[in-house]
Amino acid sequence: MSSWPWARLHRPAIDSSASSKCPLVCLGPTWWFEHNTYWALYTTNEYVWRYSERMNWWKDQTPPGLEGAIVRAREKIAVGKPLGFDIEPLIATAGKR
Repeated sequence: MSSWPWARLHRPAIDSSASSKCPLVCLGPTWWFEHNTYWALYTTNEYVWRYSERMNWWKDQTPPGLEGAIVRAREKIAVGKPLGFDIEPLIATAGKR
């Protein structure tokens, strides 16, 4: 087993009934990043790499709430919690545009 702290994360049991029915507007602008970070951590065995062209992580030039979205995703994975929200309604709405 790896000695890296994130390698000790365990994967939650996926239970779609546990997802909140909260509309995405109540999740704030970083919901998509939290969603992608959560599922990236869920499927990896050690690392998740983030690529961005318009953000500078070293100079703290990121959208407000971005760090919090990463932390929330990591905490959920660490304790085996489901993501807690469903993006399917938003994707369906976007597909109709």
